[in-house]
Amino acid sequence: MDAKGNAIAASIRGIAQAEDIPVMGIAPAATLAGEPPGRRPEDLLPRARSLVSFGLPVPRGVYGETSHSAETIWRSQNLYYRRLDTVAVLLSALIEDSGEQAVPIFGCFPMGLNEKGEVMGYLNLIRMGEAAGIGTRGRNGLLLHPRYGSRLMLGGLVPPLLSQPSVTMTRTCLTAPPNAGSVRMPALSMRFPPTRSGWTSCDAWDTRRACP
Repeated sequence: MDAKGNAIAASIRGIAQAEDIPVMGIAPAATLAGEPPGRRPEDLLPRARSLVSFGLPVPRGVYGETSHSAETIWRSQNLYYRRLDTVAVLLSALIEDSGEQAVPIFGCFPMGLNEKGEVMGYLNLIRMGEAAGIGTRGRNGLLLHPRYGSRLMLGGLVPPLLSQPSVTMTRTCLTAPPNAGSVRMPALSMRFPPTRSGWTSCDAWDTRRACP
Protein backbone atom coordinates (compact mmCIF):
# COMPACT_ATOMS: atom_id res chain seq x y z
CA MET A 1 0.00 0.00 0.00
CA ASP A 2 1.51 3.34 -1.05
CA ALA A 3 1.22 6.63 0.79
CA LYS A 4 -1.23 7.97 -1.80
CA GLY A 5 -3.68 5.14 -1.19
CA ASN A 6 -3.43 5.65 2.55
CA ALA A 7 -4.07 9.37 2.17
CA ILE A 8 -7.14 8.80 -0.02
CA ALA A 9 -8.53 6.28 2.45
CA ALA A 10 -8.03 8.74 5.31
CA SER A 11 -9.81 11.49 3.34
CA ILE A 12 -12.71 9.16 2.59
CA ARG A 13 -13.12 8.38 6.27
CA GLY A 14 -12.97 12.08 7.07
CA ILE A 15 -15.79 12.89 4.65
CA ALA A 16 -17.85 9.98 5.95
CA GLN A 17 -17.46 11.35 9.47
CA ALA A 18 -18.35 14.88 8.36
CA GLU A 19 -21.46 13.56 6.61
CA ASP A 20 -22.52 11.61 9.72
CA ILE A 21 -22.05 8.24 8.06
CA PRO A 22 -21.57 5.95 11.08
CA VAL A 23 -20.66 2.74 9.25
CA MET A 24 -17.97 2.33 6.60
CA GLY A 25 -15.53 -0.35 5.47
CA ILE A 26 -12.98 -0.98 2.73
CA ALA A 27 -12.22 -4.33 1.09
CA PRO A 28 -10.26 -5.67 -1.90
CA ALA A 29 -12.26 -5.67 -5.13
CA ALA A 30 -11.17 -9.28 -5.63
CA THR A 31 -13.64 -10.36 -2.93
CA LEU A 32 -16.40 -9.96 -5.53
CA ALA A 33 -14.52 -11.72 -8.30
CA GLY A 34 -17.06 -14.56 -8.22
CA GLU A 35 -20.02 -12.32 -9.11
CA PRO A 36 -21.73 -12.81 -12.49
CA PRO A 37 -20.04 -11.22 -15.52
CA GLY A 38 -21.06 -7.60 -15.86
CA ARG A 39 -21.62 -7.25 -12.10
CA ARG A 40 -18.04 -7.32 -10.85
CA PRO A 41 -15.99 -4.30 -9.78
CA GLU A 42 -13.65 -4.55 -12.76
CA ASP A 43 -16.65 -4.44 -15.11
CA LEU A 44 -17.37 -0.93 -13.87
CA LEU A 45 -13.77 0.20 -13.44
CA PRO A 46 -11.02 -1.88 -15.08
CA ARG A 47 -8.44 -0.58 -12.56
CA ALA A 48 -10.65 -1.35 -9.57
CA ARG A 49 -8.66 -2.72 -6.66
CA SER A 50 -10.87 -1.82 -3.70
CA LEU A 51 -14.48 -1.56 -2.56
CA VAL A 52 -15.87 1.08 -0.22
CA SER A 53 -19.15 0.28 1.52
CA PHE A 54 -21.02 2.56 3.90
CA GLY A 55 -24.41 2.67 5.52
CA LEU A 56 -26.99 4.76 7.33
CA PRO A 57 -29.27 3.21 9.97
CA VAL A 58 -32.99 3.80 9.45
CA PRO A 59 -34.77 4.72 12.72
CA ARG A 60 -36.63 1.83 14.31
CA GLY A 61 -39.89 3.74 14.27
CA VAL A 62 -39.90 3.88 10.47
CA TYR A 63 -40.54 0.14 10.37
CA GLY A 64 -43.07 0.29 13.19
CA GLU A 65 -46.62 -0.96 12.91
CA THR A 66 -48.30 2.36 12.15
CA SER A 67 -51.35 3.16 10.07
CA HIS A 68 -49.09 4.70 7.41
CA SER A 69 -46.04 2.45 7.63
CA ALA A 70 -45.69 1.88 3.88
CA GLU A 71 -45.73 5.60 3.13
CA THR A 72 -43.28 6.31 5.96
CA ILE A 73 -40.89 3.61 4.72
CA TRP A 74 -40.93 4.76 1.11
CA ARG A 75 -40.38 8.42 2.03
CA SER A 76 -37.58 7.59 4.46
CA GLN A 77 -35.87 5.38 1.91
CA ASN A 78 -36.16 8.10 -0.72
CA LEU A 79 -34.42 10.60 1.55
CA TYR A 80 -31.71 8.14 2.58
CA TYR A 81 -30.99 6.98 -0.96
CA ARG A 82 -30.47 10.59 -2.03
CA ARG A 83 -28.09 11.18 0.88
CA LEU A 84 -26.13 7.96 0.30
CA ASP A 85 -25.86 8.58 -3.44
CA THR A 86 -24.67 12.14 -2.84
CA VAL A 87 -21.92 10.90 -0.51
CA ALA A 88 -20.88 8.29 -3.11
CA VAL A 89 -20.51 11.02 -5.74
CA LEU A 90 -18.62 13.30 -3.32
CA LEU A 91 -16.17 10.52 -2.49
CA SER A 92 -15.69 9.71 -6.17
CA ALA A 93 -14.94 13.37 -6.89
CA LEU A 94 -12.43 13.41 -4.02
CA ILE A 95 -10.60 10.45 -5.51
CA GLU A 96 -10.61 12.07 -8.95
CA ASP A 97 -8.97 15.16 -7.46
CA SER A 98 -6.08 12.91 -6.45
CA GLY A 99 -5.55 11.87 -10.07
CA GLU A 100 -7.38 8.53 -9.81
CA GLN A 101 -10.88 7.42 -10.80
CA ALA A 102 -13.77 5.88 -8.89
CA VAL A 103 -17.29 4.82 -9.76
CA PRO A 104 -20.16 5.52 -7.32
CA ILE A 105 -22.46 2.60 -6.55
CA PHE A 106 -25.97 3.90 -6.00
CA GLY A 107 -28.41 2.39 -3.55
CA CYS A 108 -31.50 2.40 -5.75
CA PHE A 109 -31.27 3.33 -9.43
CA PRO A 110 -29.85 2.64 -11.98
CA MET A 111 -30.71 -1.05 -12.14
CA GLY A 112 -30.81 -3.80 -14.70
CA LEU A 113 -32.13 -7.32 -15.19
CA ASN A 114 -30.07 -10.45 -14.70
CA GLU A 115 -30.34 -13.63 -16.75
CA LYS A 116 -33.35 -14.72 -14.65
CA GLY A 117 -35.21 -11.50 -15.25
CA GLU A 118 -34.63 -10.32 -11.67
CA VAL A 119 -34.04 -6.64 -10.95
CA MET A 120 -30.49 -6.06 -9.74
CA GLY A 121 -28.11 -3.19 -9.17
CA TYR A 122 -24.81 -3.00 -11.02
CA LEU A 123 -23.01 -4.32 -7.95
CA ASN A 124 -24.46 -6.22 -4.99
CA LEU A 125 -24.32 -3.74 -2.10
CA ILE A 126 -25.09 -6.41 0.49
CA ARG A 127 -22.10 -8.48 -0.61
CA MET A 128 -19.98 -5.35 -0.73
CA GLY A 129 -20.94 -4.58 2.86
CA GLU A 130 -20.16 -8.09 3.98
CA ALA A 131 -16.79 -8.06 2.21
CA ALA A 132 -15.96 -4.70 3.82
CA GLY A 133 -16.67 -6.08 7.28
CA ILE A 134 -19.61 -3.84 8.21
CA GLY A 135 -22.08 -6.69 8.52
CA THR A 136 -22.86 -10.34 7.92
CA ARG A 137 -25.60 -11.75 5.72
CA GLY A 138 -28.26 -13.50 7.75
CA ARG A 139 -30.53 -16.33 6.69
CA ASN A 140 -33.07 -13.68 5.71
CA GLY A 141 -30.71 -12.35 3.02
CA LEU A 142 -30.22 -8.97 4.70
CA LEU A 143 -26.95 -7.46 5.87
CA LEU A 144 -26.91 -7.59 9.68
CA HIS A 145 -24.86 -5.10 11.67
CA PRO A 146 -23.96 -5.78 15.33
CA ARG A 147 -25.47 -2.48 16.47
CA TYR A 148 -28.06 -1.54 13.85
CA GLY A 149 -29.30 -5.00 12.93
CA SER A 150 -30.96 -5.12 9.51
CA ARG A 151 -31.79 -1.39 9.39
CA LEU A 152 -28.76 -0.22 7.38
CA MET A 153 -29.30 1.33 3.98
CA LEU A 154 -26.18 1.02 1.86
CA GLY A 155 -24.12 2.96 -0.61
CA GLY A 156 -20.63 2.48 -1.99
CA LEU A 157 -18.01 3.11 -4.61
CA VAL A 158 -15.34 1.27 -6.54
CA PRO A 159 -11.96 3.05 -6.34
CA PRO A 160 -8.33 2.07 -7.00
CA LEU A 161 -6.23 0.47 -4.27
CA LEU A 162 -6.94 1.80 -0.77
CA SER A 163 -5.86 0.77 2.69
CA GLN A 164 -8.18 -1.50 4.64
CA PRO A 165 -9.27 -0.75 8.21
CA SER A 166 -9.23 -3.47 10.81
CA VAL A 167 -12.85 -4.46 11.53
CA THR A 168 -14.03 -6.85 14.22
CA MET A 169 -17.48 -8.32 13.65
CA THR A 170 -19.82 -9.96 16.09
CA ARG A 171 -22.40 -12.27 14.56
CA THR A 172 -25.78 -10.97 15.64
CA CYS A 173 -29.31 -12.00 14.74
CA LEU A 174 -28.16 -14.50 12.10
CA THR A 175 -30.58 -17.34 12.70
CA ALA A 176 -33.57 -15.73 14.42
CA PRO A 177 -34.62 -12.24 15.47
CA PRO A 178 -33.90 -11.40 19.10
CA ASN A 179 -36.94 -11.33 21.38
CA ALA A 180 -39.18 -12.06 18.42
CA GLY A 181 -40.85 -15.17 19.81
CA SER A 182 -42.51 -17.06 17.02
CA VAL A 183 -42.10 -14.36 14.37
CA ARG A 184 -41.43 -15.94 10.99
CA MET A 185 -38.33 -14.67 9.18
CA PRO A 186 -39.29 -14.08 5.54
CA ALA A 187 -36.72 -14.33 2.79
CA LEU A 188 -35.56 -11.05 1.29
CA SER A 189 -37.82 -10.33 -1.63
CA MET A 190 -38.02 -7.13 -3.64
CA ARG A 191 -40.99 -7.51 -5.98
CA PHE A 192 -41.60 -4.87 -8.59
CA PRO A 193 -44.90 -3.73 -10.11
CA PRO A 194 -46.93 -6.68 -11.44
CA THR A 195 -49.73 -4.35 -12.48
CA ARG A 196 -50.20 -0.74 -13.42
CA SER A 197 -51.66 0.00 -10.01
CA GLY A 198 -48.30 0.32 -8.27
CA TRP A 199 -45.69 -1.50 -6.27
CA THR A 200 -46.28 -4.65 -4.28
CA SER A 201 -45.02 -4.99 -0.73
CA CYS A 202 -41.46 -5.84 0.17
CA ASP A 203 -41.01 -8.81 2.50
CA ALA A 204 -37.80 -7.25 3.83
CA TRP A 205 -39.86 -4.68 5.73
CA ASP A 206 -41.36 -7.44 7.87
CA THR A 207 -37.91 -8.84 8.56
CA ARG A 208 -36.64 -5.44 9.70
CA ARG A 209 -39.60 -5.07 12.05
CA ALA A 210 -38.85 -8.47 13.59
CA CYS A 211 -35.08 -8.07 13.66
CA PRO A 212 -34.38 -4.36 14.10
